[in-house]
Amino acid sequence: MPTPSSVYTHCDELDHLPGKNRKNWIFESALICKTLKQNATVLQVGCANASRLIDLQRKRPDLHFLGIDIDEALLSDARRNIVETEMTIDSRFLRRLDPR
Repeated sequence: MPTPSSVYTHCDELDHLPGKNRKNWIFESALICKTLKQNATVLQVGCANASRLIDLQRKRPDLHFLGIDIDEALLSDARRNIVETEMTIDSRFLRRLDPR
């Protein structure tokens, strides 16, 4: 059985999405940026490699983020991506959700 990280590594990256999913991703991002109050907290369940969290923080640096995922390898990728992009997302708030 494949691991989540082997299947979902790039599933949330805009450049890797098919057309319809890409349009939805862009729409959701714009809606979140437009409707959330100043300094709101965003929870992403299934944050994968944190690409959406990083995108949202670029657009709305006032927001606070919490990402959870069941796969430690994806969370490791997320932490690395946050550091590499020099975002101020606190990677301590990336948590593994125990599926039990």
